[in-house]
Amino acid sequence: MGGCTHKDLHLILKELQFITTRMKKADEEAELISDWKFAAMVVDSFSRPNTVEEHHSMGGCTHKDLHLILKELQFITTRMKKADEEAELISDWKFAAMVVDRFCLIVFTLFTIIATVTVLLSAPHIIVQ
Repeated sequence: MGGCTHKDLHLILKELQFITTRMKKADEEAELISDWKFAAMVVDSFSRPNTVEEHHSMGGCTHKDLHLILKELQFITTRMKKADEEAELISDWKFAAMVVDRFCLIVFTLFTIIATVTVLLSAPHIIVQ
């Protein structure tokens, strides 16, 4: 491989492992599908030469090409990490809303029962002495 270093390959492998782990975890999300389409488009732009001259000039993996691929992969993984953080924050807020909702349900139920019992016991014609 022309100018590819072991460190560069390790960084690319790390980025790809993150993407595949995320894909396995949430392969039904529409956002993930669009991210993979974008990644495929980037990989296609590097793997298929556009002209005959480019085809002959591509002797192997150059350091510049590897750097561009790494840059694109880092963009994708940064975006995916940000989406994961936002999803976690949304999940936390949904849980907090569920807790407040249950608390309000309990308070409302207790208030309704106590108010009903109080009204019924205070009515003069219900309790005959």
